[in-house]
Amino acid sequence: MIIWGTKRVEKKVGYVADFCPICRTAKSHHVRKISMVPHFYYVGLGAGKMVGFLARCMDCGLERYIDTADYVEMIKTEPVSIEELIRATYPSLRTVYKERLELEETLRRSPFKLDSKMRRSLIRNVFDVLSPSVEEVFANGTPIDAGSGLCMCVTVLVLFAFVAVGAAHPDQKLAVYALGILTAISMVATVVSLATSTRGHMAKMLSPLLVRSLRPLRPKQEELEAVLSQLKTMDLRIGKKLKAQWIMDSLEETSRHKQP
Repeated sequence: MIIWGTKRVEKKVGYVADFCPICRTAKSHHVRKISMVPHFYYVGLGAGKMVGFLARCMDCGLERYIDTADYVEMIKTEPVSIEELIRATYPSLRTVYKERLELEETLRRSPFKLDSKMRRSLIRNVFDVLSPSVEEVFANGTPIDAGSGLCMCVTVLVLFAFVAVGAAHPDQKLAVYALGILTAISMVATVVSLATSTRGHMAKMLSPLLVRSLRPLRPKQEELEAVLSQLKTMDLRIGKKLKAQWIMDSLEETSRHKQP
């Protein structure tokens, strides 16, 4: 069998300073060049096609594609301080993000001083930032964990037994009925497991980032529901998969853990 195709290749480029919408301030970012390279038996052939430059916030871990033209340069060594990194890579950062930084300062001092339109815009921005990652994860189908995989295997085995026994021993009605019931139960269990797996995967992937970015806003459930409803009408998975109550529970749980 001949194995060939394309594979994703990452190359470390350096570090830059930029505004992180999750941390809500200027942060250090580690930049990697992402390319899709043709391979033959997993051995890369040539430079391939560049996808873009992916920056990862070194504080919260948010990853997003950036335009390298925004920066004066990228430094090769890990920065000592954010101020040093701003001066070296993005000296105009505080000018470019002046309004946003002032808004974040107001948010830190008094989140409910902002009008409802601005609050909704800031809440929506969090989901807009995270949505591409969700779409990428679910682009090739629902992620399957070990529990869901086991349920699927059991369902296939029970279904096979049901068909085999029914064909070989049609007179054994009790056994056929029992296997039919087991097949139905295992199918339901698989569907439930897949749904739970999806929510669990979303929670693991998004919870830390959502909580970190939404906590300063102290969102109300109705505000979250309004934003998620908008995203759902746009057919975005982040709007369809997440529930406002789950986000509120995550925020409350984090607040309890932070209390002395």
